Amino acid sequence: MPRRRTHADTALFIIFLIWLASDFKNPDSISVINSISFLLGSILPDILEPPYHFSHRGFFHSWKMLGIVAISIIISMIIANIIWSIFKSDILFPVITLFIGYAIHLLLDSTSKMGLPKE
Repeated sequence: MPRRRTHADTALFIIFLIWLASDFKNPDSISVINSISFLLGSILPDILEPPYHFSHRGFFHSWKMLGIVAISIIISMIIANIIWSIFKSDILFPVITLFIGYAIHLLLDSTSKMGLPKE
């Protein structure tokens, strides 16, 4: 079972790769906020359902929740695109990165021996 530290380390590694690929020498505040949001999303399932014992995975660690998160990413991206085209505002980007971090947490958990519960 991946531990919270594993999820945080994975998120930090992904953030590092994105920043490296983007050649961020002086990141703006929204980049930092998105990175923090992504990191929070990557540990959020374990905050909602703390891993006090081996079988701690319930609804917030389930395939259903992964589906809800995937739909939330799509809807958030559509709304963010509309808001961007009208107001030129990237206010929803941290929400999207939070959902993506959450999804990556669940995908990591799905690769463990225990996997994700169906419900």
